Amino acid sequence: MRFLNDKEREVLHAFCDTIHPRVAQDAGSPNSPFSRSVSDLGVMGLIEKALSEKDEHSKDRLRLLLKALQRRVVNGMLAGHWAPFTQLSTDQRTDVLLALANSPFNELRGAFQGVKQLVSFIAYASDETESGNNPFWQAFNYQGHATCVPPTDTRLPITTIDRSQTLTCDVLVIGSGAGGAVVAAELAAAGQDVIIAEKGKYYANNELPNTELKGMRDLYEQRGGLRTSDRGIVILAGSTLGGGTTVNWMTCLRPPEQLLRQWAADHGFIAATSKEFANSVDYISQRIHVTTGESIANAQNGAIERGCQALGYHVSVIPRNVKDCVKCDFCSFGCRYGSKQDTRGTFLQDAVANQARILVRAHVDRVTHSGGEATGAALTVIDPAGHERIVHVKCKRVVVAAGSVHTPAILMRSGLGNPNIGGNLFLHPVGAVFAKYAEAVNAWEGAPQTRICDHFADLDGDGYGVRMEASPAHPGLWALGLPWQGGRSFSKLTEQLPYLANTIVLTRDKFGGRVDIDAKGKPVLHYKLHSYDANHLMTGLEQAMRIHRAAGAELVYGPHNDCLSFDCKSNGDFEAYVEQVKACGTRPNHLGLFCAHQMSSCRIGDSAKIGAINPEGESYEIKNLFVADGSVLPTSTGVNPMVTILATAHHIAQQIKSRL
Repeated sequence: MRFLNDKEREVLHAFCDTIHPRVAQDAGSPNSPFSRSVSDLGVMGLIEKALSEKDEHSKDRLRLLLKALQRRVVNGMLAGHWAPFTQLSTDQRTDVLLALANSPFNELRGAFQGVKQLVSFIAYASDETESGNNPFWQAFNYQGHATCVPPTDTRLPITTIDRSQTLTCDVLVIGSGAGGAVVAAELAAAGQDVIIAEKGKYYANNELPNTELKGMRDLYEQRGGLRTSDRGIVILAGSTLGGGTTVNWMTCLRPPEQLLRQWAADHGFIAATSKEFANSVDYISQRIHVTTGESIANAQNGAIERGCQALGYHVSVIPRNVKDCVKCDFCSFGCRYGSKQDTRGTFLQDAVANQARILVRAHVDRVTHSGGEATGAALTVIDPAGHERIVHVKCKRVVVAAGSVHTPAILMRSGLGNPNIGGNLFLHPVGAVFAKYAEAVNAWEGAPQTRICDHFADLDGDGYGVRMEASPAHPGLWALGLPWQGGRSFSKLTEQLPYLANTIVLTRDKFGGRVDIDAKGKPVLHYKLHSYDANHLMTGLEQAMRIHRAAGAELVYGPHNDCLSFDCKSNGDFEAYVEQVKACGTRPNHLGLFCAHQMSSCRIGDSAKIGAINPEGESYEIKNLFVADGSVLPTSTGVNPMVTILATAHHIAQQIKSRL
């Protein structure tokens, strides 16, 4: 359904065509895809549809922006062009958008980035253009689809809900990712009648989407459009059966010993340093087949290794949860071949083998409780025909494992008031630098992450610092993240995509944010990068640029929207360039930030003063209400947290089993 009027749509079309305008490149054919506007590509319908699916607050902000751009005084004050946006030339519209992109006001920078990122992603990722084929793909020699034919997969049994009803069980587990699946498997094996409620859809392996656009749309939270409240950080979170384990990059790092000692000493999570917890880590690693045997370095990961070795920085091979990989290059959108050992093929299989039931498209409205004890939950389930069904689950125990975004929202909607619920949200804020190489890199090909540099993981002596890895990037994600300094320069930059490699800088954040809920009970993420963590991030970005230069890059690009670059073949002053990049600082929506790890928003603590749940995973407010996902981690981990979450959930499951 349209939510913009005709005038607003006209402004939106002009905005999009300014992001990627119709211009003839200096050295290229006018028929080149890089010379076509967004309208020429035939994706405006997809862009409007994606915008229409935003929340009402986001849609209101977009309408306000579009109306403002039609005011002469706004464009005059921004860029000196005293006319409505739709009456300006392409160059004049570019001036206006650059004024937004580089504004001293974050609200204006965020407004620009919100539209630029979505437009660029759809333009480069879509296989649904009016012509049927995305013209960029041929230009990049990009296959666009997972071409291997997956075998027919045996589906997990899904309980069909076709009417409003009441279900009973022993344990309701909310969420099917790294936390919920483990607890469900353990309790079902112990003889408990378990129901798993997952708000996302279920795709068998051979049903998984096989393009970037469909993968992001079908498998990620808010179709990949989740942002912090200031729009400064893009949040990538799985929203499908299996949660983040279905879409992640298979990096399996054990929790550092220093981290576990901190949890025991500072948060009273004594078990973190126990033999039992170590056994949980070992069991998890065995069950999901963690190995380095298939961690072959693609061009991006090879550049990290080569650059680190040249500089004397420590670099190592990343263990991954993979078995018999079929090279398809679409790991970020689920494994169509079952090689990725996600929870759908491991713990959920174990759970259903012991009669656990799975509900999908099941949104938990609230946990029910009486007399200080959990009694079940109220759910809204979308049935196969698309109708809403009200389902009440009655049970003896509830385990909330909906992830660090939705777990605190569920608990707040359920009336819990511990101030640590929603607090201490850690995001491992990630910045990225990229570089151009002489030979094709094709960042979308090969195993996603296989090398890690942890040389700067402890910058303060307390375990806080940065780690550097590669990020797999298909054309849409590249276009979303690349800096924009005008349509012509953006087109020229995107022409180089096959030759670009990135290095991401994962920051262990010491200072967190908060998850709140809006008037409709939906989660809202508030997070501002603290100066302490920002200093560490900037150190990592500086070192990532050095690594690319040492690896033989031709051009190195800084992480800001200014798109500052250094020609490594010149005799230029690299140190002066580094200082110039550092001077740009870490303003939100000027420095692009991402997050794939949400943690600690219902953390464990040895008292209700410092934690939302006790060291056994139980709520301080409601008996028999447990939490077992990334939200329970006392602090950020500093390493990709999947193994830590799986092991912590396994530990909490043992505490629940001890009470049966």
